[in-house]
Amino acid sequence: MSDPFPLAKSQLREELLQITNGYIISQCLYVVAKLGIAELLKDGPRDSGDLARACAVQANPLRRILVALSRLRHFS
Repeated sequence: MSDPFPLAKSQLREELLQITNGYIISQCLYVVAKLGIAELLKDGPRDSGDLARACAVQANPLRRILVALSRLRHFS
């Protein structure tokens, strides 16, 4: 009997991770766009606490979002 799932479990797991990570990345981008982070950074770098105060949001969740986005690989 042939296997109804021709992809190896590791390949399926990798595809699921890619889908999940894509969703997470898109949500992080949505948050920074909605908060206007790019506009707040136009004059140079600022720490996450300063950005959080300027946006009236909690610092730790914003920091985690910024760290997640900073770890993205550049696509060519």
